[in-house]
Amino acid sequence: MKNFVKTDYAACCKYMLLLATILLAGSTKAAARKLTSFPADPVVSVTAVASPLVVTVGQIVNLSAETPDGLEVDYLWTGPSGALIDEPTFGGTFATMTSPGIQTFTVTVDDLQGGTATSTVSVTVLAPELCPSPTASNLQVVGTLGRDKCSIQLSALVSGRHFEFTGPNGYVYSVIYRSCQENITIFAENVKEPGTYTLKIYQEEVVSGPIPGRRAAGDGQYYTIDVGGAACPNP
Repeated sequence: MKNFVKTDYAACCKYMLLLATILLAGSTKAAARKLTSFPADPVVSVTAVASPLVVTVGQIVNLSAETPDGLEVDYLWTGPSGALIDEPTFGGTFATMTSPGIQTFTVTVDDLQGGTATSTVSVTVLAPELCPSPTASNLQVVGTLGRDKCSIQLSALVSGRHFEFTGPNGYVYSVIYRSCQENITIFAENVKEPGTYTLKIYQEEVVSGPIPGRRAAGDGQYYTIDVGGAACPNP
């Protein structure tokens, strides 16, 4: 008589299903570990930042492009005709404001793999303060040139913003303030040659030329003063 073994098919199926679930879970975890070992590249994005946001014509604004950590990109800043950008291909640069109004700057970043992003920032530029008519009085020579004093000063009581002394042998001494000054005393240093010295007080300043911050002065008034004595002999 043959022995028959009764097979419990239900239990067998449950066992096979459990085994398959365990194997699948292990494969999924391994795949997840494999995927997370290679972090995704950062998304290309940028935020344009300017400081300060309110300036006067002739002043400088700092520009910076904020990008995600680890993102390597090329930068390009563009701006209005009323501003001069120093280094447009740097992430951090500056611009000199040349015209009043709302000036908007745009930075574009490119990861050279097809990813680009742009951002803009606006700056309010105020017209420069207009100084009253420049004046000068009480021009004086402070000291006497001679063997015992090889360098003296010139002084003047002035109102205005931009003051410049010129004299013999190419002497130039300038004093420039950001805002208008009234009834202040200024000094010209290192006057070493006798002769006639001229003080010019410029009424206004305007930005000019390709160099940011370079200035050309407008009309002003001239004053002269004579310096006596004798220059020290050359060593």
